[in-house]
Amino acid sequence: MNTEELKSLITDLAKIKRRAIKLGFDGGQLSGILGETQAAYIVREMLGDTSYFPAPPNAQSIDANSEVYGGVSVKWWTIKDKSSSKLFLHRSLDFSYLLIIMNRTNYLVPRDVFTTIHPTGLKSKERIDSGILYLTNGGKKGLALAASDNNVAILNKHYVLKNDLFLNEVFYTKDIGKLNQSQLEILSSI
Repeated sequence: MNTEELKSLITDLAKIKRRAIKLGFDGGQLSGILGETQAAYIVREMLGDTSYFPAPPNAQSIDANSEVYGGVSVKWWTIKDKSSSKLFLHRSLDFSYLLIIMNRTNYLVPRDVFTTIHPTGLKSKERIDSGILYLTNGGKKGLALAASDNNVAILNKHYVLKNDLFLNEVFYTKDIGKLNQSQLEILSSI
């Protein structure tokens, strides 16, 4: 997988998504492929695992495979409000890592930190320090990770992967590739 081709694809998809939204279409329809390409960039370029490649289409829980990270499930997550925003997962949880893609921040979460056993008796700080993420029933879709304060704090403390300059430029500028030096410095500090 060529880095420049991957970056070009991410850039093109981000532009198409913006254009679709501007014309009144559901830009979320492009989130799947944009998330998968962004995940490939994050793992291959930012984490240095060049063995990362997409899984075959329609694989049940796995979106990619890697010698370092095993089976990786990729999910795009937009948190609109913490009471109703949930990240839905296949009930089997048949992956080694979950890569959560968001505009500003991403998370690489190992499978073994997910639980369906409610953490009773733990204070908020203890729960956050534990790094364990509690999944709720996701109805027909399986399981769900709620955007609760505790879950988001756990993700931010233990599993965060911030965007690099390229991803910040793609997701935070209207004219991708047309930044001046001071704009580049601001984006690289995010």
